[in-house]
Amino acid sequence: MRPDQVQKFLQNAKQKGFVKTYKKAIDRLDSPTPLGYSCSGRVVEVGRNIDEFQNKEKRIILTAGKYVSMQNTSKLTDKSDLVRAMKVIMPDIMKVEYNVRVLQEAETLRNVGHDVVVVGFSNKSKKRNFTITGIPIVSFYLHDGRKGVSKLIRYATAFKMILGINFYVIFQKADVYHAHNFHVLPACWFSALMHGGKLIYDTHESWTIRKNRKYHPEHIFAFI
Repeated sequence: MRPDQVQKFLQNAKQKGFVKTYKKAIDRLDSPTPLGYSCSGRVVEVGRNIDEFQNKEKRIILTAGKYVSMQNTSKLTDKSDLVRAMKVIMPDIMKVEYNVRVLQEAETLRNVGHDVVVVGFSNKSKKRNFTITGIPIVSFYLHDGRKGVSKLIRYATAFKMILGINFYVIFQKADVYHAHNFHVLPACWFSALMHGGKLIYDTHESWTIRKNRKYHPEHIFAFI
């Protein structure tokens, strides 16, 4: 479940009514969506003029933004033979506990033999290193205060958190740097250039929750 989508649903329900919002959500769930984001299976049927796939062929598709790699696994018996094991750094300025999208991608990559680390922040834990569903997490603490002095502390820890994530990425040697939003893109680009890795940029839709506001800093990132 994505907390941002739940929040968006509740906001729309208040503005447009529950029944109308519920119907719109169900219609969206029922509409067909293109294949994407980490899946595996067997080809059951191939249409005309398709020469890339064969019937009853096993396929694993790893997607990350616009990056898609496909490997024929029909004759493989060991998942470690699928692709060369890579170290993948996946930073995102988001609460690691709720970052379901990134964690699912990381889990899929780990399951085919890659060394994956998710980098983000937490309001709950001050631990720098822990795991979620077996995925190594590097977390930087962000104070959750919203009023008065607590809000000032939040700003200070936010500044420290953003610097911490970016400097961590810069000094990590990896094969792939998967930037999940604009805030970490420069560090991922620089580190990929410095260490000879590959850069993937997958900006999420989180900025759209600000679209009803006249101005928000994330509008700049969305424009870029």
